[in-house]
Amino acid sequence: MAITQAPMDIGFGPELPDLARRLFGNIQLDFASEARGATLQSADFGPCRLSRIDASAHGVRGQRVAQRSHDVDSIKLILQADGRSVMEQNGMSLIIGSGSLLLYDPTRPYALNNVSRITQFLLQVPRHNFSAALLQRLTGPHLFTAEQNGISRIVAGLVRNAMTEAPVLDETARARVGETIVRLATSLILPEEAEDERDSTSLKILRSRVKAYVEANLARPNLDVEEIAQRMGCSRRYIFRAFEAENVTPASFLWDLRLERAHARLTDPAFRGSSISEVAYSCGFSSSAHFSRAFRKRYGCTPSQLRGETAG
Repeated sequence: MAITQAPMDIGFGPELPDLARRLFGNIQLDFASEARGATLQSADFGPCRLSRIDASAHGVRGQRVAQRSHDVDSIKLILQADGRSVMEQNGMSLIIGSGSLLLYDPTRPYALNNVSRITQFLLQVPRHNFSAALLQRLTGPHLFTAEQNGISRIVAGLVRNAMTEAPVLDETARARVGETIVRLATSLILPEEAEDERDSTSLKILRSRVKAYVEANLARPNLDVEEIAQRMGCSRRYIFRAFEAENVTPASFLWDLRLERAHARLTDPAFRGSSISEVAYSCGFSSSAHFSRAFRKRYGCTPSQLRGETAG
């Protein structure tokens, strides 16, 4: 089945300011030097929009981005992938370093000074996704630093991965990813009394992402928790916490899934031409002997016995 390519908006150099105003509203961009070499890529993710900006030092000024609450004045979330910036809004001045997240309401006057070359991911979430109480908390910008673990790191990892994978995701997949990002972004500023709710939401979403990643990479025998945590943008401890609700460890989930997939393939006529070793290797087992022992412990029979029974 053919993949529907993501409708990417791309602007280079002198084209960037015009594209930025079309996507982000009536903003003013002031480059310390020419915009040559700057790039802006943007993709629609269903209920939100995600963009990546690579540019030299420049300033962004917003007085009143838009009049319509459903248009380009969506609440914005910046992930600072590289470089240093300063956000000034409502009497506050915040330094944004690499790895930080900044959530702000662009309908309130602001100045964003990118004081070095930057790589930023910019998420636009329509403001109707935020309750009136949450919008009240956005009278000024909210900064989440790289040292913070948990939900802010999950958001950062998801945003990075989504933009990277945008060209190969179809419209339905992009919308699903967008819905997840929106839920996480809105939960960032829940009040302290809702911390348990925020944590539960982030862990549930992380668990779903880990499962999807494991299923897609199950054939790789070197897949482990360390790599998964790095891919998700969080610590190993947080990966373990995500699976506590199901009373399993990430490793046991991985090996159980390998056994389940192997069992399914051994009974599937489509894999009748594959040897037992080939089935084992296709499910991420690096040793046929290890596979046979684990399979017998789980199902009470050897792989060859199961295949013989189903063949009969």
